[in-house]
Amino acid sequence: MNTISNILEDFFHCLKLPIKAIDSNYNLIYKIGVSDELDGFISSSLFIEKIKSNKENFSFSIIDFEDNINFLLVPISKFDKNKGFFIVGPFRSVDNTYINIHYLPNTCIKYVYNLLTTINDDKFSKGRINHQFSPYVKKAVEYSIKNFDSPISIDSICNELNINKSYFCKIFKSETGYTFTNFLNIFRVEKSKKLLKNSNLSLLDVAVSVGFNSQNYYSSVFKKITNKTPLEYKQEVKL
Repeated sequence: MNTISNILEDFFHCLKLPIKAIDSNYNLIYKIGVSDELDGFISSSLFIEKIKSNKENFSFSIIDFEDNINFLLVPISKFDKNKGFFIVGPFRSVDNTYINIHYLPNTCIKYVYNLLTTINDDKFSKGRINHQFSPYVKKAVEYSIKNFDSPISIDSICNELNINKSYFCKIFKSETGYTFTNFLNIFRVEKSKKLLKNSNLSLLDVAVSVGFNSQNYYSSVFKKITNKTPLEYKQEVKL
């Protein structure tokens, strides 16, 4: 709770955008800059249905509610969907409506997202993502983090842990909200972003460096998780 409130307060003091955190059951964790009237609106069944339809995105979603009024939906954890979501907004995408609502052009949304995730990553100490996991899931996460740049399969993980494959897949999905493959791909993509930003490696070399054995598969996974290709991301961060 204290960590979440600190994240929201730092974010709000930077941008003055209303922000709210909810758990996986859509219950309030903390809010700042959100009026009671707006909070009731965000908690409505119609708005929650829109969250449900967008929550499978790995990075962020823009909830287009009505009349160019938007909200930004961001998972609290990239690795555990059961942690809940941040909801930023409302903001308007057109600069001629609802003057009492913040104007935020579409070109700025990625910067808002980057600020929120930077604060989030800074506040949560490394390793906090798995502190509530069962021993098998925790060991699988630790093994993946340590060996992400090597070939890893569900079979190899189950052999390493001496656990039934079907049982492992079930508990991993139940505790993290992701399949093991999705979790590993998300972690590898996050690692690859640092190489795309800070090195001149080719896309193939980046892919291999983080454990992918195919540039095409790496690019496909990267696009699915971030909504952009590795090359688009690289060009964007170099600006």
